[in-house]
Order: sequence, then C-alpha cells, then structure tokens
Amino acid sequence: MQEVKIIDLFSGAGGITCGFEGTIDKINFKTVLGLDIDPSAISIYNDNFGTRAPNAKVNIGRKVDLNWFAHASEIRLFYLVHLALTGADDPLLAQLNALNVDDFLLSIQQCDRDFSERFATLADGPKYKSAINGSMRGSTSTALVKNLMGKLGLTSLVSPRPALGHLPWSEEYQHARGRRPLSAPDIDAEISKSMQELWDTQVQSLLDASEKTGRGKLKDNASKVSDVVAFLRSPQGAALGQLWVQWRATRETIRASYCVEHREQIDELYTGGRRVNVILGGPPCKGFSRIGRPVIQSLRDQGVHAWSHREYGDERNALMCQYVLFLGALGPDVFLFENVANFQSALKTPNGVLDAPSMLAELIDAISDSAHYAVKHKVLNARQFGVPQDRRRFIMFGVRREGRTDAEKEVTSFFDLPVFKDDVPLAVALDGLAAAHPFDSSARHEGRVNVYHKIDERMPKAELSYRRWVHAPNPLTGEIPLTTTGHIYRLGRDDDRAFIEYVAPGIRWMDLKPSKSPTLKKAREILRNLQEKSKKMSVSDELSWLETIVDDSIVLRLLLEHNQIAKGLDEQHLLLEGYLKNGATQHGDWFERLSASKPCKTIVAHIGKDTYGYWHPFERRSITIREAARVQSFPDWFKISGVGVVDAYTAIGNAVPPLMARAFAEQLVKLHIANGMFHLSNSGQRLAAAE
Repeated sequence: MQEVKIIDLFSGAGGITCGFEGTIDKINFKTVLGLDIDPSAISIYNDNFGTRAPNAKVNIGRKVDLNWFAHASEIRLFYLVHLALTGADDPLLAQLNALNVDDFLLSIQQCDRDFSERFATLADGPKYKSAINGSMRGSTSTALVKNLMGKLGLTSLVSPRPALGHLPWSEEYQHARGRRPLSAPDIDAEISKSMQELWDTQVQSLLDASEKTGRGKLKDNASKVSDVVAFLRSPQGAALGQLWVQWRATRETIRASYCVEHREQIDELYTGGRRVNVILGGPPCKGFSRIGRPVIQSLRDQGVHAWSHREYGDERNALMCQYVLFLGALGPDVFLFENVANFQSALKTPNGVLDAPSMLAELIDAISDSAHYAVKHKVLNARQFGVPQDRRRFIMFGVRREGRTDAEKEVTSFFDLPVFKDDVPLAVALDGLAAAHPFDSSARHEGRVNVYHKIDERMPKAELSYRRWVHAPNPLTGEIPLTTTGHIYRLGRDDDRAFIEYVAPGIRWMDLKPSKSPTLKKAREILRNLQEKSKKMSVSDELSWLETIVDDSIVLRLLLEHNQIAKGLDEQHLLLEGYLKNGATQHGDWFERLSASKPCKTIVAHIGKDTYGYWHPFERRSITIREAARVQSFPDWFKISGVGVVDAYTAIGNAVPPLMARAFAEQLVKLHIANGMFHLSNSGQRLAAAE
C-alpha cells in the first residue's frame, strides 16, 4: 500500500478531504493537514478527520489565519511540527528538538504573554476606559469592527489581547518543553515598517466604510464606524496602534530570525516520505483582480523569502498569494485549485482586462521558486459526476515539471474525466431518511435519525453510483452508517408555511405572476380609461388605488390575502411594501419550492439565512442540513453536529462536493499508474503504483 500525503488548504468542513480520503487501487490518500480560519467549519472537519494516532497532541484540521505566514521556511517548519504533533512521525519530533524548536516556540509564547500584559495595562487605564465607554458605546460590536479585530489578531477594542485561537504557533507552544526562550532579536526595521503600514491600511479601510452613505441600518453602522475611527485617531487609539505594531513586529522578527537561521536544516527534514504529494483547495478570490502584474513582478524580484507583503493591497489578495506561497514552500507533485465558475471570466479593472487564470499561473511561476508547474484549467459541473446538484466550478490542475517530460500532456489528460450521461434528481438525495426534526434553540441535539439503504443494480448508473457513495462505510473506521446526523430544519414563519401549500415543486413564487396575460392587460387598460372619465367623481381615488394593485402580482396578492384570512394569521409579511413590486428582480429566488425530478439548484454559502429559497418539494419546510449535505454528496457517515444551525448550513454550502472530488482522486490514480505522478518512496524516487 502506497501513501499519498495531502494538504487541504481553505479546507472548510472537508468536502475535498471527504472525497479523497481512503484507498483507491493500492493508493492510500491521507490528508495530513487541513487549514481554515472558520471555527465552525474546522470543528466539523475534526469531528470527521481529527485524529490519526493515540498520541496525537493536535488535530488534523487547524484553525489558522494563513495571512500570518510570510516565509517558505516557516511554512515547511509549521508543516513538520504539525506532522510530529499529530503522532505521525516520532523520529521527526526528536530531530526538531535538536534544532531547539521548543525554545523557538517558547519565545513566541513569551512575546504573546508580555504584550498581553502590556495591552491589559493600556486597556485598564482610566483614559482608555473613558474613551471606550464614551461615544464608543455599542460601536465596537459592529461586524466591520469585529472583522478588523480578527485581521489584526486582537480580541476586541474594549479589552484588547492577542487572539491566540487562530494565530500560527499559538497551539504549538502549548506543547513546548524547552529549557528557556531564545534571546529576543532586535526588531527588523523593514518588518516594523510593514506592520505600521498594515495598521494604517486597516484604519483607512474603516474610514472609507464610515463615509459610505445608506439608509436605515447601513446609515447607523456608518455612524458607529465613524466613532471607532475617531477613537483610533485619538491619543488612546494611537497608543493601541503603537503597541500593536511593536507586538506584531516582535513576533514576526522572532519567526523570521529562527527560520532564516535554520533554513537548511528545515529543508533537510522536509524530504522523502515527509514531502507533501498533493495540495488541494482554493481561497476566496474577491480581491484577486487588484493584484496586477506589477505586484507579481515585485514578488518575483523579492523572491519567495520576502517578509513584507505590502504589495498585496488587501488581505483577499494576500490569501491568493498565500495559497501560491504554500505551493512554492512545499512543492507538491500536483495541485488542484477550485473556485467559483466565473473565476475564469475576463474582468475589467482600472489597469485593463484581467484574465484571472493566466494571472494565477503567472503568480505560481513567480512565487513558487524552482517548483515550476504545467497547468490547465476548465469549468466542470458537479452534476456530471453523479452529484444531484447543478454546481459549476472552476478547476485548475497543475503538475510539477521537475523530472517530467510530458507534464503538459499529463495536465491535459487529467481533464479526460469519465462523466455520467444521466442526472441524479433531487428526489434520490432526499430518499431513505427518517422524519426530520424542527430546530429548537432550547434543545441542542444533533438531529440523529435512521437511514435506509435502497440500492438496486437495475438503477441508472449515475443514481446507483450516488447511492453507493452516500451509504458507503466510513473509510477511517469501516463502519456502515445506520444513522446520520444534522437532519434538522428551521421551522420558518407561520405565514410562509401556509403559503407554500400553493407553490408547486420547481416553482418560484414569482413564477405565479401572469405578466403576459391578455386579460390582465385589458383590465388595466379599462381601469385607466375609467380613471380618466371619473376624475370629477368621488371614485377617482379608489380607481387609482385599484389600478396600482391590478398588475402582474394580482394572483399572488389574492392568494396571500385569502391565505391570511383563511388560516387566521396575524400578518402576511409578503404583502408588505417592496416584496411584490420588486420580487422579479430582487426576491425572485427568495421563495422557491425545489423540483424533485431534476438536480437541485446550487447550494450556496448563505443557505442558512435564506432557507426559504430551498423549500422541500413535498413538505411544508425547507430542506434540512443533512438534506443539503446529501445534495452536496456528503456520505451519511459524515458527522454534522456541535455547531450552530446557520454555521452548519454555511459550512456545507461552502464545500466542494465530495463525489466530485472523488472523481478527481480516481483520475489521479489512473495518471499515477500510467505515468508515476507521485514521489512515494523514502528515498524520494518516483514509483508507479503498479510496481
């Protein structure tokens, strides 16, 4: 059995890991590290893939902000320390101790402790408290301010401390057994300058947000953010900024000094069977259009060992560069990049038209040092691989060129994927589950229900493949699932559950607008004529009112009004101003009963907040978390519990469909058997799986 080591970057709940995990034709895909910053997603990930060895000190899934990594050697060191702490490599732990890694970790811990005390001293001072408790009351709890604190690595403005939960090395130093911290190096001037610019950039982003105009809640938020900006520009805010810059610069300098000094030894440890074979995943890329070629050239000039990332512009750009930095640092045999389908679309920017895939390929070539890759990309639909969902995704596949003569041919061959001709309808995903539970905030349960396996060899091939996958045994335990979790739904409003009875499967509520009806058109014409002739009569106002409501929403209006009276409802919120008039453009998909006879529409990340767009085809409820997971092709053994309902929906909606990922894994095995894709021996030589 040959083992292929995988890292899942931006892993989320583990959709790609779920698809790759296990054995295919004597190749054992093993995910050794999953990284994400979302605590709920990582919690779900570790519930399913968390530990491998009884002596493990950390989980496979790690909550880490990748923007805090800035050096290839540090990434290699982080991976090696992680590998040792998961219990996967006992000799490695001793080798790391020989490099005084524990003393390095204690140095970071001491830095965090020292500055925690200094932050506390500042925040406990009367002037700071007065500034926070004055005009700032309520302003520090806005989403923008919380997001800022997360980026800065601080707990809050009210009580600022290092937020250790997602910072690199904060979990590792809990297990350090060193003698004493290393001597603190002098703060690097370039790093200090970079941290000051980062602080200034974040304050400026808040200022920009405070100047945006809006109505209602948006206007109120802008006012609150203005209060925060005023505080940050006050003497107390300046003191906080100065202290933050010192903390970050000290922490960065400790890491930089150690990793640069021990670079060769770290590289020597990252050899043979410890090397990563596959990197999977893809970051959010909203800011990628602003990276630009000048930044890429700057990164090429600086090289992979640059510690300053000012050129990235914002953290979203940096995430893309961090993904590529991991490629360069770990040099996997292959990588698989996944993103939204329109990632390949040409985007107009202030600097011209951006071809994102070409820019990504350039970025890989610029940052990845000597690890050059042949790459190819394509948009694929998950429904082609037996997933009961219409979900188009951008996929880029890369093969490391080193030692290969046909890398271009191999990346092209990867996309010769076998696909199904027939679709798997939503009805199949919903089949075989016991009755669902309504979510009750007072009773926190995991929504566990029985599952019933329905498999018949005469079924269509795509459906048979899907059912076998969903009911398959857990690859880590071998257990066949007889129950499953997460079969919970949000109860919804009484008026919405009453109205859904009038909506057929596959119909959006706005489809009930008879906009092309000749009768409706004629009625409106008659009303206009009557209104002209009755201006001097007392009925003119009534006719004017009648004309405004006799539009293409009239059928919906009559149904909603009838339903409110017939069901004795206190209100029918869909009759409120805005819904019926603007529904075709703003709320058309907001209220939809899904069709059971075709694949589901794309499961989105915000499904937890917009479950009304995913009503069950036959029942008066939205689909459950488990049903959404089934639509995404998560098998029944995959546990979904221990997190909030909205967070669970979000984690599932963000995932790569595991069955789609499985098709990629099987294709990689075929390429390995044919061409020897992976370095699998301890000596580092490439072996074919068939040997």
